[in-house]
Amino acid sequence: MQPYKKLEDVVPHEENILILTTSDTCFNYDFSDIVEEIREGIRGDKLLIEEYYHSLSDLSNRDKLIQNSVWVIHWNECLKDDQYPQLGFYLETRSYPNEAEVIICVDGGSATVSKVESEYPHLTVASSKEQLVAYSRGHLNTANPITKGGRKKIKRWNEEVCEDLGVI
Repeated sequence: MQPYKKLEDVVPHEENILILTTSDTCFNYDFSDIVEEIREGIRGDKLLIEEYYHSLSDLSNRDKLIQNSVWVIHWNECLKDDQYPQLGFYLETRSYPNEAEVIICVDGGSATVSKVESEYPHLTVASSKEQLVAYSRGHLNTANPITKGGRKKIKRWNEEVCEDLGVI
């Protein structure tokens, strides 16, 4: 990752949605279909969105993870039984960029949603595909290079990640 020198450098911008799960589905939908639905709701043509599946066995590679501004985490497969304590540590210590959107997908009813929201109060919890799509679109349409505010948000995120990686 290289730092953006000036605001105009963020156009166009390529964004990966980091998907942390052991399966290809969430809320009984294929992730590829969910990401396509997210893409369809993005304004303009200056933002390219791809999905990126990171191996859960390699969660110690934080430098790779933080280069994604949208994290989608499947609660039942990644955090429920604390199978991946490194991921829990990142979330508890907020070891991800401030400008990132972290969404935990919970398909276990309102009691489970409440439990996850109390455990991770600073994160977004989605209890349906529609919420996951809406939260992702909201973030990506805000951090979108078609507007000056969106370019500033992308540049701030880029600077934070580059500083963390020691690039600047």
